[in-house]
Amino acid sequence: MVREQRPLFKATKDLGCHSCTISMFNQDGFQPLLGYRMSWSREKECTKIYQSAANTLVAEVSRKYGSMSKKLLDKDVLTLTVQPGMDQALAMAMIMITNSMG
Repeated sequence: MVREQRPLFKATKDLGCHSCTISMFNQDGFQPLLGYRMSWSREKECTKIYQSAANTLVAEVSRKYGSMSKKLLDKDVLTLTVQPGMDQALAMAMIMITNSMG
C-alpha cells in the first residue's frame, strides 16, 4: 500500500512586526518545498499571504462588513480571496495560525 506523503509546515513570527514566515517541508523534515510570508494589519482588518520565492500575492483575507450598516460582523466572519493554484484549506490554516499569534 502506497502511503500519501503530506507536507508539514512551520510558522515563525517575526518579532517586532506584523508578519510571519511559513515554511513547508516534506515528511522527512529536511527539504523545504515552499515558503510563504504573511503580513497583517489590525487597522485595515486584513491579512495577505505571499509566496516567498516569487513574492506573489496568493491569498488575502479581510473582515466582513454588514451591507446595510457598514458595521463589522463577528470576528470570525471573513472574506477569503485565493488565487488559482493556492490550496484554500492551507490558506485558511495559515489565517488561523496568524489569529493565534496575536
